[in-house]
Amino acid sequence: MRAIISCCAAAALCAAGPARAQTSAATPAFAEQMRQLERQRLDAMVRGDRAFADRITADDYHLVSPFGTIDDKAAELRSLEGHFYLSLTPGPIAVRRAGPDGAILRYVIDAIVRLRAGPHQARYWHTDYYERRGGRWEVVWSQSTEIRAATPAPPARRPG
Repeated sequence: MRAIISCCAAAALCAAGPARAQTSAATPAFAEQMRQLERQRLDAMVRGDRAFADRITADDYHLVSPFGTIDDKAAELRSLEGHFYLSLTPGPIAVRRAGPDGAILRYVIDAIVRLRAGPHQARYWHTDYYERRGGRWEVVWSQSTEIRAATPAPPARRPG
């Protein structure tokens, strides 16, 4: 799964173009600005604030979900109408600068989402790629991977 996240981040950097292919540690002020923006986005998703989500989500947005789907902006906005996100509680958010107009955020999030079978609670690794477009930050790509408890190895078989 780490490979998927790495590929997502690498693809985001390549898509940003050669001038923006370098990442670096974010300054404390920039990192905090991006953390606040992400917390506002998560809060809007739980509240079902479609207007805010529409403004902060790029038109070419894609989410690689932990359920194996790739959802676009329209699907993400529809999920808000159905109150899919019941609770989103992020842990510490790491921020990397991706050139002058890009940022990559990574964190573990505890989430409760609404599925057909009822509420589903899980912990996920989450990565977002943001770009500054037209003077404002928009989330362009997201990727979530469910963190599952390690499955113990089966007992060794004895010969004979």
